[in-house]
Amino acid sequence: MSPRPGANLTATIASSNPNVVTLDQSKLTFTGTNSINVRVQPAGPGSALVTLGPLPGGPTASTGTEIVYNVAEPDLAVPNLTIGRDLQAVVQLRLASRIPAPANDPTLNIETNALYTVGLSADPAVAGTTQTISVVIPAGQHLSTSFYVQGLSQGSTTLYAFGGGFNSSYSNVTVTATGFVFQQALQASIVAVSPGNLTNLTITPVVLPVGTPAPAGMTIRPGATPIVLTVAHTGTAATVSPCRLSAPAW
Repeated sequence: MSPRPGANLTATIASSNPNVVTLDQSKLTFTGTNSINVRVQPAGPGSALVTLGPLPGGPTASTGTEIVYNVAEPDLAVPNLTIGRDLQAVVQLRLASRIPAPANDPTLNIETNALYTVGLSADPAVAGTTQTISVVIPAGQHLSTSFYVQGLSQGSTTLYAFGGGFNSSYSNVTVTATGFVFQQALQASIVAVSPGNLTNLTITPVVLPVGTPAPAGMTIRPGATPIVLTVAHTGTAATVSPCRLSAPAW
């Protein structure tokens, strides 16, 4: 059998909790008799229901359209990240709460599979140039020493955490465009300045588009080319001074 001409054989597929399970597609279009593969990726501990919807105008099958996924907490967890190009975020590896805190200081490894997209460094002042770095979980703790994920070019990659006799795990890192905004402009109130007085405006890097969830405390990565940002104003009632940031030249 094959689809008749003009048939709409598109069905939806969805996860009830994307924080637990994500899918690589939301619609499935059948063009022949071959099956379609859907990648189901665990995103965090918990339970989620993956549901296959009916065809347009068709009935819902009584069985076989729902699968329950129970995702256990991984031995080693590195969060999924979205960071800006030429920015860096501080990250820690977490040992599962069900695992007793180590009595020694186990050394663990963090690896990126795309060094041209993401750099890794144990020092915020040092550019990451190796594919794998090591961190330590101090005795009695469940969090590792800090390391830094640096956005080198736009794209997506995977971080792997392994070692210490624990089950390995991975997380996704997306590097997107970076912009700079006035921190005061993100507030609801208007900045009021009296004539003759000075005020300082804080310029901060953000992941674009503005509002994209991103790690707190992102800074400009080491090795980025400095850039001069031009700050302009309208009218003659105010003046501004130029500013220079350690930022990439686009």
